[in-house]
Amino acid sequence: MFLTKHFVHITCLLTLCLSFWFLRNMESSQRLSVVCQRAYTSVNTFLHLNDENDDVLDRTQKRVRHSLSVLQTMLDQFNLDQIAISYNGGKDCLVMLILYLSVLHTRFNNQTLDEHHQLNAVMINYERQFPELVTFINDTTRQYSLHLDQYNTTLKEGFEEYLDKHTQIKTIIVGTRRTDPYARGLKDIQRTDSGWPDFVRVHPVVDWRYDEVWCFLLRANISYCSLYDEGFTSLGGVDTTIRNPYLLDKETGQYNPAYMLEKGDERERGGRQKRLT
Repeated sequence: MFLTKHFVHITCLLTLCLSFWFLRNMESSQRLSVVCQRAYTSVNTFLHLNDENDDVLDRTQKRVRHSLSVLQTMLDQFNLDQIAISYNGGKDCLVMLILYLSVLHTRFNNQTLDEHHQLNAVMINYERQFPELVTFINDTTRQYSLHLDQYNTTLKEGFEEYLDKHTQIKTIIVGTRRTDPYARGLKDIQRTDSGWPDFVRVHPVVDWRYDEVWCFLLRANISYCSLYDEGFTSLGGVDTTIRNPYLLDKETGQYNPAYMLEKGDERERGGRQKRLT
């Protein structure tokens, strides 16, 4: 009798544990579809904003539509398991991520998204990072349902390690813009250069201008890293990044937020220099 009751008790505990595990996985699987739906709502609302006198808004809406088209073209060629996103918590990657999530909502039904749980993502960095950026990356990795592999090495070595580990990945979405180093000749979609790990690079925001990035983030109400509100405009490592001198208010001695930078395409990297010790 004692053994029977003991067995029943164990069986009940196992049932509860399995039920809890199942519910947690259900919540996890549903989350990606919800995240994609929210991103779609943000993007769609932004595209329906109307201000005839706002040239930046008009330009940015055109950029968004083109970026969505690039991502749709990518999805015509690759399935979801073959795609990864390169994510570092910066403003350009954030725009790219929101647009990607939005496209996934229009492309796949909830059941398909639920089955994937999380999106493939990779972060490669060899510098000492700002604590604020680390926190933001961790928070958004959870918020946007990313499975983020991190590598502390060079881009080339990091991609090699990532692709060796995830052999199914055939294409990686990258948040490079035309004003970034070595980005002048980039196309929307192209294979990597000779001597690099072989995969297809997708650059949905390559032609975006600085003010367009901020127009989207602000008008679409997308939360971004707090460092941008402290005068940083391009986030590198702690030892190679300072507040942008062009944002210094000489009267108050305070720095304006990144979105207030004028001539952003020329001055965006004004804070990317060796920090004085």
